[in-house]
Amino acid sequence: MTEATTLARWAKGLGIDLEVTPAAQIKTVKDATPAPSFSLQAGPGTWVVTCTNVMTRAAVHQSWTSPGDDTPALERIRQAAHDWTRGFPLVEAHATDIKGGVVVTFSAIVYNDGLTRQAFALTLSAVARSVEQFELNSAARVREISLLSKLRADAELALQERQNIREQTLNDALRQASDEAMTENGPAIK
Repeated sequence: MTEATTLARWAKGLGIDLEVTPAAQIKTVKDATPAPSFSLQAGPGTWVVTCTNVMTRAAVHQSWTSPGDDTPALERIRQAAHDWTRGFPLVEAHATDIKGGVVVTFSAIVYNDGLTRQAFALTLSAVARSVEQFELNSAARVREISLLSKLRADAELALQERQNIREQTLNDALRQASDEAMTENGPAIK
């Protein structure tokens, strides 16, 4: 079986720090959203390359909660992660709700039989690109949700202004009718 240190060195050549772990560990997130982390786990005749992206509740709310849409953010995240892995057949994505946030995990199995540096690089690159696309999608959603919120606020303001104009027009018409009635008939009470 190819040594973990060899795989870590190959990953380093791609600009990815790969941590060799005995088992995936998920920690509770409190304040900041950490950068995605890559890990490598040995299995029988295989390695599993995993990238874990932990998102805080605030980040989930900002990126994945749309005004007027009742779909749970976790379901949207799961669907988006799954959608982004479609172009990478070896990559799987999972999203898990944890205390303090959501963990999105992208992983791929690397088979040791005949493993070459190129095969490893292609698999690791597929995981990295899936994560990158997911992060770009998240950033785009923040912009879209912000724009949607602004449009919604502008629409509410326009509706309120329209209502104010209607009320003012009605008040003006009533005042004018009252003034005309007083001019023609004189004061109603004598």
